[in-house]
Amino acid sequence: MLLTCLPQTGLASSCSVGELSDDAFASAKHVFVFRVIATEIREATEGPPGYELGQGHLRVVESLRGDAPYESFVFNTHGSCGSKLVPGHYYLGIGSDPERFVAGPSTVLDLSGSYREGINNAQGFIGFNKLVSAASGQVPLSHVQPPHDRLPIMYLPPPPPPPPDCSGRSP
Repeated sequence: MLLTCLPQTGLASSCSVGELSDDAFASAKHVFVFRVIATEIREATEGPPGYELGQGHLRVVESLRGDAPYESFVFNTHGSCGSKLVPGHYYLGIGSDPERFVAGPSTVLDLSGSYREGINNAQGFIGFNKLVSAASGQVPLSHVQPPHDRLPIMYLPPPPPPPPDCSGRSP
């Protein structure tokens, strides 16, 4: 019972669920296709459960801009804004930090169903061909994949609020 009534910490309010913007996409040093190899969560020793950063391993399959140096990533695991990155799936990532790739709704697009390793995807999938055009700067990302057409990588819907009897009063 005590765990369900823990106060929310600053971690909840620091959750920045945004979408991948045209400006961020256009200015990213690295635009790349990656496959999630594995993910893990190391539970925090401080703070409420569910606010830990997850860690994952990835393999860059194809670079559309720059030479993505990433072999791993971190992601938010919180239920209301955490990222759902599935091992074995392919994603399009953007990054500019050469040391760390933070995977989330503002840096990752789900390529489910529109990417197959080992083929020329730009010829095989019209949607991927359009993403290549956006990565090369020919058109803005929102023109080839409007936000409402993107597959979400965050957990939906968010979890329910805590029970009303969590006022912090002693029984």
